[in-house]
Amino acid sequence: MKSLLPALSVLILLSSCAVSKSNYNPNKKFSPEQLQKDYELFRNILEESHPSLYWYTPKDSIDYYFEAGASQLQDSLTESKFRNVLSYVVAQIRCGHTSVRASKDAARYSNRTRTWMFPLNVKAWGDTVLVTSNISRRDSNVMRGVVLKSIDNRPISVIVDSMFQYIAGDGYNTTHKYQSISNGGVFRSMYGSIYGLKSRIPVEYIDTAGRLRKSDLSLGILPIDTARLRRERLHPTSKRVRKKMALQSMRNMSIDTSLNTAFLEVNTFASGNHLRPFFRSSFKKMRQQKIQNLVVDMRGNGGGSVILSNLLTKYIADKPFKIADTLYAMKRKSSYHSHMKNYLPSRLFLLFLTHKKGDG
Repeated sequence: MKSLLPALSVLILLSSCAVSKSNYNPNKKFSPEQLQKDYELFRNILEESHPSLYWYTPKDSIDYYFEAGASQLQDSLTESKFRNVLSYVVAQIRCGHTSVRASKDAARYSNRTRTWMFPLNVKAWGDTVLVTSNISRRDSNVMRGVVLKSIDNRPISVIVDSMFQYIAGDGYNTTHKYQSISNGGVFRSMYGSIYGLKSRIPVEYIDTAGRLRKSDLSLGILPIDTARLRRERLHPTSKRVRKKMALQSMRNMSIDTSLNTAFLEVNTFASGNHLRPFFRSSFKKMRQQKIQNLVVDMRGNGGGSVILSNLLTKYIADKPFKIADTLYAMKRKSSYHSHMKNYLPSRLFLLFLTHKKGDG
């Protein structure tokens, strides 16, 4: 099995565009000088340390995309628009482990602030985009189960293809990209970020009876769960219980004794989710109850530690297996280590567990 895995994970901290969480303003624009400084850092780190920068896209093309991104920084931009520039460039590398995230302040703001947004959540596959929910209460016709054909006179295939240009994925595989726009509010968020928003948006769709229909969408606001808030006020949830609920949303197991089947849902391999004891106790319980069948659901898994994914495989595999035969890094030490998260563990790993090849 030939598999080359990057041995270095790089987190780029956009330093000059940082803002404090107490006064985060999504409409704040950063000067071209600030953007260009961060963009230069972004490019330098990737060119110095990314182990597969030119695997799928040749160097002259990557250079073109870097220059194209830089050319868009002549005017001031918001964080969201700057993130679009970075995301588009990164997606051209075609590495599923290299992506651009919102700043922590932007993520907190998004989670805590109710703002007008594109209202549709979807499930996408192949040439089909199915509405799974509509947060606008004024558009009852565009309901769960209808198939979108166009939005604002743009064919849905064009919209999906445009979104794909901003989503990182391994090689030319589109499975992760379809899954990404089908998760949570990603489609809602990306539509507004790429195309902008207006008060009424025409849509064309096939209804649940198979008829081609047209309608106008209104922007929506995520509803407040007043019942949950009332319960919280009357019976406040302890920190311990909230933590337990958060862990269960990341990984959980249920057993259907009538089917003699266990269902294991693993939505992350990130550290901090107590996966080791969870796997140990889950498989112990399956052995004790002599469960013969296991369904592992990882459809919502965004990845994480190779060590933890390897651990799950060990519980399932009935023969020895190999995850990779080569760990590849451009160099053992980065000139930009102050901008990298968890640099020291990566540095020690590369220092003691790797060796230089004949070509340096």
